[in-house]
Amino acid sequence: MATAVHQVVDTLAPGSAVSNCVLAAQEILQNAGFISGVYASVWERGISRQRLPRQRAGRTLWLYHFSVGSPLTAWVEKHAKPDGLVLWYHNLTPPGYFAATDPLLAARLVSGREEVRRLADRTCGAIADSAFNAAELAELGYRDVQVVPPVFLQGRYRLSPPPSLLSQYKGGGPNWLFVGRLVPNKAQTEVIAAFHAYKRLAPKARLFLVGEEGASRAYRRWLENQIAYLGLQADVVLVGQVPQAELNGYYQLADCFVSMSEHEGFGVPLVEAMYFDVPVIAYDATAVAETLGGAGVLLRGRDPYLVAEVADLVLRDEGLRQAVIARQRQRLADFAYEKVAARLLAAVRQLLQETA
Repeated sequence: MATAVHQVVDTLAPGSAVSNCVLAAQEILQNAGFISGVYASVWERGISRQRLPRQRAGRTLWLYHFSVGSPLTAWVEKHAKPDGLVLWYHNLTPPGYFAATDPLLAARLVSGREEVRRLADRTCGAIADSAFNAAELAELGYRDVQVVPPVFLQGRYRLSPPPSLLSQYKGGGPNWLFVGRLVPNKAQTEVIAAFHAYKRLAPKARLFLVGEEGASRAYRRWLENQIAYLGLQADVVLVGQVPQAELNGYYQLADCFVSMSEHEGFGVPLVEAMYFDVPVIAYDATAVAETLGGAGVLLRGRDPYLVAEVADLVLRDEGLRQAVIARQRQRLADFAYEKVAARLLAAVRQLLQETA
C-alpha cells in the first residue's frame, strides 16, 4: 500500500516563497510515487483549492510548513501522530520588528515561537531550508533536522514580461532592484539611503522596490516619507506585489540587486537574482551569506556611501561584473531542481525509515 506524505500550511498565496515551496514539493512527492495532498487554512485567489486525497495509505507523514503562529498547530497536534509529524521550518522573524507597525503579526510571531517549542516533543524530525534555521530548531530541542533548500521551479522564470513594462523603463539607469515584502526587517530604508548616495555618481539611476506591503501600511508610509524627504520621488518606484511575468521583467531591467535585509531565514530573491545574472550586493546578516555561498558581494556594514561605491565599482568595471556573475552561476547550480528534489526525497525517506 502506498505511503502518503501530506503538507500542511497556514496560507497558500500567489507569489509567496513558502507557497511556492509547498506546491513544488507536492509535485516532487507525487512524481516519486507518494500520495500527496495539501491542507491549508487559507487559499488565496490565484491558488487552486484542493482536497486531501481519499486514497488509502499504508503510512502517513505530515509535513507542517511553519513561518508564523497558527491555529493549524492545534489541528496537526490532533490529527498527526508524533511519529508521523515533521516540522518544515521557514523561520520566524523576531517579533520586535513589527511591534510598532503590525502588533497583530508581532503577537502571532510570539505565539509561533511557543508553538515551535511545544512541537519539539510532538515531531519525529524536522526540515529546515537553511543551516541557520536548523540551528534555531536545535536550540529549541529538535533532533534529526534535515536541511533542504527551497525548490525552484524554473519554468515560472521563463514567463515573458509585458513588453509595455520593458519599454516603460527603456533608457536611463543603472537600475537597482530589491525584492521583498515592505516590512521593517527587509530594511528598504537602508537601500533607499544607499541609493540616494549612489545618485551622486549616477544621476539617471532608478531603484525598483518590489513586494507587497504588510497588513499595516505604516512601513510603506515611512518609506514614502523618506523618499519625499530625499527628493527621490521620480527615481524610486514602490512597485508593490506583481504577477510572476512582471517580476521577471524587473529582474531583466535590473543592473544590480541590493539587499540590506537584517533578517532572512533563506532569501529566495537572492537566488532569483542569480538566475537572471543580476549581480548581488548584500548585507551579511542571518542566512544571507549561507544562501549566497561565496557568490555575490557580501558587505559587513551598511554605510550608504560604502554601498554606493561598491555598486558603482561592480557596474563600471565590466571584468569585475562578469566575475561576480560567473561565481553566481556556479552557486546557482547548487539549487538546481534535480539536486534539491533529491535532497527532499532523501530527507523524507530517512524520516520514514527512522519511524518505521
